[in-house]
Amino acid sequence: MNKVEDNLIDEFTSEEDFWSPSSFVTSIDNALGKFTKEGKITEMEQDALRHYFGTRKLAKEYGGTPAYIMGVLNEGLDIFGSGSKQSSVDLHNNNIALKHIEESKGFDFHEGISALELRHILNDLEIPPDWREHYEAGMK
Repeated sequence: MNKVEDNLIDEFTSEEDFWSPSSFVTSIDNALGKFTKEGKITEMEQDALRHYFGTRKLAKEYGGTPAYIMGVLNEGLDIFGSGSKQSSVDLHNNNIALKHIEESKGFDFHEGISALELRHILNDLEIPPDWREHYEAGMK
């Protein structure tokens, strides 16, 4: 463990703010950004992990059903069934987090989390497509 990993969360938020639902996902994303900047995970892996750890936190705070509903609402209601690949992958990763809780697998984001632990979780997740490619394709 290096000093950067030991103090990831402290740099971005106070402990009280960290555990509030409104700031948790942003705090996790900022902490994961350190691993991205160091080249230990890609931006798209960071996105997958943000969905996984954010959903776990919501489920532990409010229960699995509310966490599921919040995830669906976050991705937008797809009433016409035209969902994007990005949304589909995000929902898949949210569901993996809920499944892991149900099966007592995986773990929550924690102080001092290592790149090896992140890699272990990434083995079960789907990596979303690069949003820049999707954006550029839509511009043509």
